[in-house]
Amino acid sequence: MVILVACTGSVGALGPKGEPGPQGPAGSAAPPPATSNIFHVAAGNAWIVGGFGDNFTYTGERYTQTDGYVTIDVNDETNEGLLVAQWETKDWKYDDTKSPATGTMKVIWTDFFGEADFMDGGIANDLMLHGDSGQEAPVLPTVYTYSAGWGSADVYLNDEMIYEDVVAHYMTTDGTRDPITHAVHTKDGAGIFSPTPKGGDSGDGFTYPDRILTHIVVHTDVKDTNNFPPFTMFMHINFENTSISTVSRP
Repeated sequence: MVILVACTGSVGALGPKGEPGPQGPAGSAAPPPATSNIFHVAAGNAWIVGGFGDNFTYTGERYTQTDGYVTIDVNDETNEGLLVAQWETKDWKYDDTKSPATGTMKVIWTDFFGEADFMDGGIANDLMLHGDSGQEAPVLPTVYTYSAGWGSADVYLNDEMIYEDVVAHYMTTDGTRDPITHAVHTKDGAGIFSPTPKGGDSGDGFTYPDRILTHIVVHTDVKDTNNFPPFTMFMHINFENTSISTVSRP
């Protein structure tokens, strides 16, 4: 038996500022669980989230639209799959030890694994992440997650490998950013979210259950306290126009 379910992050393509939609507190109105074992994502409308120094830009001020896409094909039973993400950069500072990047950045990811129970061996569907969930770093509001993965990936700039086997994380979630300002908000939908690592409250966050967002993160495991999160390299890319399909096999 094969079951296909398709969802999109918005009606039609999103413009530079997105389209407004109803809002809701973090964790509310979670959709039905993604019970299928094969999960596919195709997403565009790429945004670079900040850069060296601040890779979450909760105010939305350094949230930069670019050309790019991501495709994800994973199996949460076997913890196998492939993720390919690509986006364009111009004078993007992503690592304090390297020159700013101009050109095509690409992530190729085939190695999925995870030690924490909630990671389910590397690929997990239907869970809450971040915020005060106790699952993943408290750097975003608690958010319903259709699918998430952990492991290691290779990163290329203009077809030249610049990082090999760096830490990688993806998640396809309810929306976490204001569709107009791209800010991350507190529960009242108006204030600017401040996570616990920055002296705020990661439980005080706001999400958008009627929107779908795919997040891609790759980073080194070498610490640099001048960066947030504190690694020598941290790349964070969002894809705001996300389509999901799931397949259940006997």
